[in-house]
Amino acid sequence: MPLPALPTGNWPAQFHEANDKLVEAYTHGKSLLGKTDVDPIRLQIQFDRILGECKPLLEGLERSDVPRRWVHKCARKLARQAGLLMHAAEAARGVDHTATRQVEPTTIVYTGRPGRPKKIISASWMRNAFGRRRALKQSVVAQLAGVSRHTLRARMKDAGITKHFTPLTNDELDRLVKQ
Repeated sequence: MPLPALPTGNWPAQFHEANDKLVEAYTHGKSLLGKTDVDPIRLQIQFDRILGECKPLLEGLERSDVPRRWVHKCARKLARQAGLLMHAAEAARGVDHTATRQVEPTTIVYTGRPGRPKKIISASWMRNAFGRRRALKQSVVAQLAGVSRHTLRARMKDAGITKHFTPLTNDELDRLVKQ
């Protein structure tokens, strides 16, 4: 299925150029994924192209007069394709992903009011990301969720999730380290 068409309107030439680049990148990625024996480096290059060229274009279009729903639909399709490209590149290199699954932690809710749409982050995903066995920084988790650190902290507060260290005394910590 192709990228959604640019909504009808009297858009400046640079919007059409951006759309053409997005469509070309998506079409090329689709053709690579349709091949049976493709070099993993070509898949990686296309993945990098989506992140390096398409993502900034989409971010710029999001700040423009183009309908955000269209931008978000394109972004979701390209992000999904980027994941497939990375998965295919790793499979071509012999990496096994049978025990993994991809989770979309953030949902965008259009409220119909002025301003940006609300981003809801799955509480269970956040709990898992900040689990005891993970040492992820909030900035990394925010980047993975596609939100700012401020938004992440607000959603953590809404979900009652805190990230803090275990209250150990120096003596208890020394005993644990010596064991």
